[in-house]
Amino acid sequence: MIEDLLRRERLSHPYGTAHFWRTATGEEADLVIERGGDRYAFEFKAGSGRDLAAARVLGRCVTDLDAHEGWLVGQTPGIEPLVPSVKRRGFDQCVDWLP
Repeated sequence: MIEDLLRRERLSHPYGTAHFWRTATGEEADLVIERGGDRYAFEFKAGSGRDLAAARVLGRCVTDLDAHEGWLVGQTPGIEPLVPSVKRRGFDQCVDWLP
């Protein structure tokens, strides 16, 4: 999933950057995409993606990174808010989507 998202990101935003992010306490975002002053944090799950604990961690990462928003990407179709600044998105909705 990450590789596919990065490929599409590079095609649509060739000057953006992508990296992994982890705090000293071990909280992490699997992927952070930066486009100028905008940041987006992603966490990828092999299951449904409705993991509220992971959403809370990603929410703290969004705050720490001063990111625009966070996305928890999983296998369950649809889009739904989980916690403030973090939404869950099914990977099938990511085919033609980038924030």
